Amino acid sequence: MQQVFFGDGFKICCRQRAIYFDDRIVEVRPKTLTLMLSLIESTDEICTKSSLLSTVWDDIECDEQVLFQTISEIRRLFSPIKVIQTFPRKGYAWIAPLTTANDHEQVMGEHCLEKVSSVGYNVKAATQTGSIEPEKSKIALAELFKKTTAKLVFALLIIIAVGLTLVMSLNKTSVIDLTAGTIVILPVSNHVIGQDHQWVPLGAMDQLIGKLNNRGKVMSTEYVLPLVRKLSRNSSYQGSEIDKVFAQTGANLVVETELHGTVRDYQLSYRLHFVDSSVAGVLFSNSVDNSLLQLARVINQYIGSGAASLREQFETELKNELIYQAVNSRKAGESEKARKMLVSTLAIEPNNSSVRLLLAQWYIQDSRLLLGRELLLNAIEGKVIRSDNNFKANNSPAIGRFYYWLAMSYAGNDKAASKQALTDSIAHSVEHHDLLYLGYAHQLEGELYIEGRQFIDAEASLLQALSFHQMIYCPMGISNVKLALAAFYLQQGRATESDFYLEAAKKSIEQHALPIIIWQSLIN
Repeated sequence: MQQVFFGDGFKICCRQRAIYFDDRIVEVRPKTLTLMLSLIESTDEICTKSSLLSTVWDDIECDEQVLFQTISEIRRLFSPIKVIQTFPRKGYAWIAPLTTANDHEQVMGEHCLEKVSSVGYNVKAATQTGSIEPEKSKIALAELFKKTTAKLVFALLIIIAVGLTLVMSLNKTSVIDLTAGTIVILPVSNHVIGQDHQWVPLGAMDQLIGKLNNRGKVMSTEYVLPLVRKLSRNSSYQGSEIDKVFAQTGANLVVETELHGTVRDYQLSYRLHFVDSSVAGVLFSNSVDNSLLQLARVINQYIGSGAASLREQFETELKNELIYQAVNSRKAGESEKARKMLVSTLAIEPNNSSVRLLLAQWYIQDSRLLLGRELLLNAIEGKVIRSDNNFKANNSPAIGRFYYWLAMSYAGNDKAASKQALTDSIAHSVEHHDLLYLGYAHQLEGELYIEGRQFIDAEASLLQALSFHQMIYCPMGISNVKLALAAFYLQQGRATESDFYLEAAKKSIEQHALPIIIWQSLIN
């Protein structure tokens, strides 16, 4: 088997299970590497899904979802370099050109330790002769020595810090001790609408496993899959199901998660089930990967000596539990109960911009416009004060979102105030590169222009809204704006354009299985 593969801007070292890029080194999971090698060994040939499943996961029964999420993982590792081509209903093929170094070559260690471009040796010459130019080898060894020395010093500092932490922890009583137990991460229950998030249950679970410390305690994806095969991956887990997982695994911690929201506006609800207790919370993020990283940081605090100090933060846990219960109540249709829980959360932490924005959004969606507007204005004007912390929405990257929902609160009865809030929303969203809310704001702006019979401006705003949603590939946003354009052009007597966007919207809705009803005005 080849041990090193050289590509344009990267190299794959099988022995190290790593991919070396110009600016970073990425560790690869064993199954991911096995899948990559299976594709590489069949370069320019289409590998069927069934053959890949039987080759890579020959030790366990898996479905196509596992293959799909691992292919997605490989694409993320190499992005923006395109290495895999999908052939619908057929399979996958490796398409990135590669050269190789054989595993009997003397330079194997150097191949795996050097960066792709830091030394700049001639790949073709190296693979043909099995040697590297002497001067450049010396540079590589000097670089390696410096890096190794730095790593040793860094490691020594870490050991000292850990030692001090352990000594200090002897004076504390840990409520939850996971030092002797294992951790099971369940598939993420996906509540994001559309086909584009079908990878989430297993894919996000696998990503979270990979982000955790103390990997020896965290059960691998291959271990978890047979365990949860009969559990639903798109609905909440029952208490009896959690108990069964504890009974079958002997775990000390079982992690349950749910993903809500839409593209660039996610909420990841979590509950950490311990043997005799549990803690919960909700994380807000513009990407699934970032929300998983936040959750990994939370879980890592419970692994080992960090558990005791975290359990002492009662106020934080109470706040997280309230947010979790609020999201669950909202999902169950108990809106008043959900809002009261977020109000209680803000009493604990008034400067939590994510909770304040979510509560204002719920008020406005429930036609409680004045309450929502008051929350937003107090934040925007900096009237929220707690001890020496003066929270002001203008300090938050989400400022454009505050102004958008303020515009929504005015849209029904004060067009001028709504337009001014939209102007502020667009300006701040451009500054913070918030493409999702640029799409929302321009669509609302277009609707206000239509009401004011400013049709040229309305068309421009709707087309801008569509372009922003297309930039982030948001199926819900794209479909809704296409329906708005179809209705606009129909109103203008431009039947050809109206039909075009109506058919495009129908296709998008069907393709992504979106719960969008075609507007009655567009049905002949």
